[in-house]
Amino acid sequence: MIKFICNNSGCITEKEIAPVISKDDNGYATTICPYCYCSIKAEIPPWSHKAPPGYLPLERCNEGYLYLISSRNASLGIYKESTKSFVISRFKFKANFLDEEIHWDADNQFGTACPWVEIEKTPSFINSEKKLQWLNNVMKSLMPV
Repeated sequence: MIKFICNNSGCITEKEIAPVISKDDNGYATTICPYCYCSIKAEIPPWSHKAPPGYLPLERCNEGYLYLISSRNASLGIYKESTKSFVISRFKFKANFLDEEIHWDADNQFGTACPWVEIEKTPSFINSEKKLQWLNNVMKSLMPV
């Protein structure tokens, strides 16, 4: 929702009104005032990448440790310092594969993973398949369906 202010004489609308009818290239949105039916504009605030309270910031994450995370595609992830991301077990359609979610602090545009709790140091893995298998087993043991 965007706050629109109607400046039409006699109209005292100053609240959030939806829906936005159109947006222009100058950062303004247009809608109709529900009280006087005039066309009104409002400045669209810049997108804010605010971190949720209580998450673990980037500097508190340790390479090779498993974390409970909130992200688009997983709830568990192994922190990878080189990319400032979490290696996750991702399920998409029928496929299951390793993927990465970038730490919230690492990228204002693409950071999607917020770690909450450090769980344990992960073992060394021979290959990616073993890492995926291990992540899936931990996920099943911690989050039974």
